[in-house]
Amino acid sequence: MSARTPHLRRAAVFGALAVALGLVAVRSVAQREAAIAQQIGPIARIVVIARDVPEDHPLRAEDLAYRQVPLRWVAPRALGDARQAVGLRTAARLDRGTPVLEVLLRSTDDQASDALASGDRVLELVATGSPRLVKGGSRVDVVRTAQRADGSERTLVVAESVEVLEVRAAPESSDGGAEQVSATVRVPRSAALRLAAAQDGGGSLRLLPRASWDKQGLITTP
Repeated sequence: MSARTPHLRRAAVFGALAVALGLVAVRSVAQREAAIAQQIGPIARIVVIARDVPEDHPLRAEDLAYRQVPLRWVAPRALGDARQAVGLRTAARLDRGTPVLEVLLRSTDDQASDALASGDRVLELVATGSPRLVKGGSRVDVVRTAQRADGSERTLVVAESVEVLEVRAAPESSDGGAEQVSATVRVPRSAALRLAAAQDGGGSLRLLPRASWDKQGLITTP
């Protein structure tokens, strides 16, 4: 018998023992995880505030995040889809990490009621625009393009920095195939008259997304 045989046997025994201990450890961890999962219960995904926001703040996608929590800890009427909150305004200051509850948000109806109470007007506009760019809580410029008698087109600014309360995809595209949206907007009374006349007067309306810091007026074709 070789002198190395006992060493090989011991190595084999230690190797088998290590494998057995590893399997026991894995089984123990799995059992422990199963016991913890049973105690915690099902897991749910909820929407939380991603950064501190003030009261009456129109929520944007970047203001929101998701968090995994035990289902039994989820408060009633907590939101599970961030898209439900985008465009709505906060009813109070919300700190980072706060779960987003329906009671903490002001609905489009609430915003429309506030607008009417202040003397502003609320209109529904169907216009060319992308729901990925034109969102609730944003501001847009409204322009109208119509044909002159000679067949040429004229573009006019109907209203600038219009507040958008809610946006939905329009059921149909424009005559040219461009994507359209149906937007609920808040405007002063004078702008409401211009917008109503523009929408009823033929031609096409377009909503141009506007940055909140952009105060510059538009230059239109004569």
